[in-house]
Amino acid sequence: MEKGLKYAAEAVRKFGIRKILKALSELSWFFLPFLIWIQIYQYLGQSYFVDVLAMAGIVILLLFIAFVSLFCVQLARLDKKLMKYVEHAKTIFTEPLDIESEKKFRQECNMFIIPYLHYPSFITAGTISIFRGFGIFRRVVTRLLQITIHSYVSYSIVVFIIINQPFFNQIWAHIFSSIPYLSQTTVALLPFLRPFFHNRIPSTGLIFLFSLYFTTSIVRRGYATYSGIIWDILYDSFSIFNRILFVVATLSTLPWDIERRSKALKYEPFTFPTSLPLVIQQSVRNIENIECNVTKWSYLVEHEKDIEILKYVISVQKAIPMVIKFFCMRADSSVALKRIRESKPILYLGTIGDRCAIMGRIEYDSYRKIFRGKFFFDNRYIRNEFKSIAEIEIDEQKKLKRQLHPNLIRLLRKLELREENERRN
Repeated sequence: MEKGLKYAAEAVRKFGIRKILKALSELSWFFLPFLIWIQIYQYLGQSYFVDVLAMAGIVILLLFIAFVSLFCVQLARLDKKLMKYVEHAKTIFTEPLDIESEKKFRQECNMFIIPYLHYPSFITAGTISIFRGFGIFRRVVTRLLQITIHSYVSYSIVVFIIINQPFFNQIWAHIFSSIPYLSQTTVALLPFLRPFFHNRIPSTGLIFLFSLYFTTSIVRRGYATYSGIIWDILYDSFSIFNRILFVVATLSTLPWDIERRSKALKYEPFTFPTSLPLVIQQSVRNIENIECNVTKWSYLVEHEKDIEILKYVISVQKAIPMVIKFFCMRADSSVALKRIRESKPILYLGTIGDRCAIMGRIEYDSYRKIFRGKFFFDNRYIRNEFKSIAEIEIDEQKKLKRQLHPNLIRLLRKLELREENERRN
């Protein structure tokens, strides 16, 4: 008990209560369906959990694993692919004596940059169009089918785990023996966890409440109605299927995620858009003593006809993976238009000769009401220099904000809100 309290106090001191509660919500979300299916298994008995009934569900799971792996890998490679595409275009069209070379370069890049700017909105809109359908009757049928598939595949996974229980027990034993810190933490937390084991149904209900914060945040990002949230929470609470796909997506993109740690940065919120070109140029100049050319790319979308044009550009672009095209082509034009108007993405490219050294994507997150900035670099030295300059810029902004009169701060916030509303309209 004392060790458990000590670990808890250290965690609160190091991470803060908010981050710990968020982590608990995510862990609760992950383990909730397993606990629910344990209750179902104990209530129904082993005779209902047999491999013959689960075979089709395992086949469906394997097909989805293959599809999700392919999709996530191609999505993870897209950022690096764009940088290489820009470098290739620059190599072709960089001719000092050709006045039209820069124009040709921009036209060539547009063919890939425009789809890159808007593919996240198209993927979201395509997913909504596929799984939600249109009209009340079709929506209800789609929801019922969704719940049925997720429940059946989750049942099949439980059967697979039960049949191979000795194998999974050996894996858990190996994990705990090879990671001393994990076993020590488990022993320290065991006095707190013991009441959960003896009161499984109340414990499952409590874990469900903990998971709601994480679950609803995911659902709201899809702009579901409140009635839609109820459906999504219902099927997701039983869906071990979702958790397996989450693990597959994480593992399939792990090599690129490891590389991104040394060659990428993410800012949420992103607060220095006006000084961004100078930050890009200064970071390159400090490391390589070379001037960096910064270009800004955006594409104005006003009508649903523009969405149809974007769909065509995506469909004919060979560099866009087929899996991503699949979702983009099925996007409802009105939904895609709304998402693009809300996010209004902008791309910044920092090129040195025919080399793309920095790529930055800025977009507005309408769910969290903040701007997000994602940056990719061709080497870690420029990345680290960019980070140090950006931190100075952010600190300066904080100091200036503290010096402003409260009434002026409120006025600036009102102006920001008004500008945002005008931007949306």
